[in-house]
Amino acid sequence: MENFRTIAKFLIFFFFIFSLSLSAVGNGGKEEKVEKQGPSIVERATGLTTPISPWNKIKSLINVALMNFRPPDSANDQASSSAGEAMKEAVSKSFQTSKTAAENIAKSAAEVTGETVHNTLEKLKRTVSSPGTESEPEL
Repeated sequence: MENFRTIAKFLIFFFFIFSLSLSAVGNGGKEEKVEKQGPSIVERATGLTTPISPWNKIKSLINVALMNFRPPDSANDQASSSAGEAMKEAVSKSFQTSKTAAENIAKSAAEVTGETVHNTLEKLKRTVSSPGTESEPEL
């Protein structure tokens, strides 16, 4: 882990030195008129839209890069535990809703089955009670 951090710091340092050398060279000594463009996305995200010294730019970019290597704050742990509690509540509520829906479906199926059995029983009674008559047409 320590080796990874050392390599990452070295790569970040190398990247900044390389980018500074490219910005010092500029356009290769050619004088061209370039239209003024607004700040890039990276400059807006890091807050580097104002003219500051290159050293301050490097320090602020290193701070942004190292934010990924810092351990999470305890405030984030509390937020994640409250998020976990909210997730548990949502899951239990969803489970209760699903359970209620399944019970209602079972009741409806039982009612339909009960009606079908009752109709079949009535039809069977009519057929058995009058064996000499013709059978009634089905519905």
